[in-house]
Amino acid sequence: MRKTVGVPHFPHADAGRMIRTRRIALGYTSQEALATAAASSTRMVADAERGIPVGSKTKVRLERALLWEHGSIDEMYAGGKPTEQHVEQPAPLVEEPTEDDLTALAEQIRRRLDLIPDVYSDYGPDAARAAVQRLSEEMAALQRRIADASVPKNPHNNSPRHAS
Repeated sequence: MRKTVGVPHFPHADAGRMIRTRRIALGYTSQEALATAAASSTRMVADAERGIPVGSKTKVRLERALLWEHGSIDEMYAGGKPTEQHVEQPAPLVEEPTEDDLTALAEQIRRRLDLIPDVYSDYGPDAARAAVQRLSEEMAALQRRIADASVPKNPHNNSPRHAS
C-alpha cells in the first residue's frame, strides 16, 4: 500500500502568505534579501513564509525589516492583520548620484515592475496594488534624484547678486 504524500499543512499558512506578499511589495526579490535586511537566516525567512512558527527574535527582526509594528506577526498568527510602521525614509547616502547609480536604480525598478503580474496572479489585487504603490514612490524619488543631479551647482556657494 502506497502512502499518499500531500502538501503539508502549516498552522500559520495565511500569515506566511502575508509575509511573502509584504516582502515582494517592499522590493525584497528573494528570501535571501529579506534575510539580510532582517539580520536573520534564509531558512528562518523560508519557514516564516511557509507558515512555520518562528522564534521571538526572528519575529522582531522580520517585523522591523517588513516595516511592521512590534507584535504584528503574533497578530497574524491569531488570524489578524499586521500593523504598518509609519517611518520616514532615510536620506540616501549618495549625495550626488552618478549616472551609473541612477541607471542601476532604474533597472532595479524595471525588473520589479516586471514581477507585478506574478504578484497579482499569486497573491491578488491588494498585494499587486501595494507593490505598484511602493514602486511609484521609488520612481518619484528616482525622478527627484535625476532632477537634482542635473541642476548645476554653484561652486562658490553664493546666491546670485542683482545689479543695483
